[in-house]
Amino acid sequence: MVKLNKIYTRTGDDGQTVLVNGQRVAKHAKRPVAFGEVDELNSVIGIARNFADNTDIDDMLARIQNDLFDLGADLATPEMDDNVPCLRITEKQVKRIEHEIDALNENLSDLSSFILPGGSSLSQAGCTSHVLLQEGQKGRLLHFLLKSQLINLLCILLIGYQIIYLY
Repeated sequence: MVKLNKIYTRTGDDGQTVLVNGQRVAKHAKRPVAFGEVDELNSVIGIARNFADNTDIDDMLARIQNDLFDLGADLATPEMDDNVPCLRITEKQVKRIEHEIDALNENLSDLSSFILPGGSSLSQAGCTSHVLLQEGQKGRLLHFLLKSQLINLLCILLIGYQIIYLY
């Protein structure tokens, strides 16, 4: 569990942020932009949860939000010494999402057309989350990070499954 004693750093805002390893980087650098997009997505899922009148759906969205917090932490953590504990997306998280998607699909009939966004506030927030996640995965940032800087490959798998999950 992450413990935050302060929510301010007293370093001012010179357009930089600090990664988990202490490295200062520009806020517009690829890594901070990527975890900023994850935060944006998490906020939209929070909106969706306000419309979920079904406990199972709310629980599912809460699990996605927790995974997204872990994803943000993973993206904010460049490769570190093996002796330094850090939060990473795990195979267990990816497998859990696989199983949940399989369970959701068991009772669905085949789609005969695309699904139009809307229908309800929950549905629209889910569609918006799906699109935000898909944009982040399409190579705008995460694939660049994967190719140019070492990041956890499980981050890409988690995002891919969450796109399917939110659909």
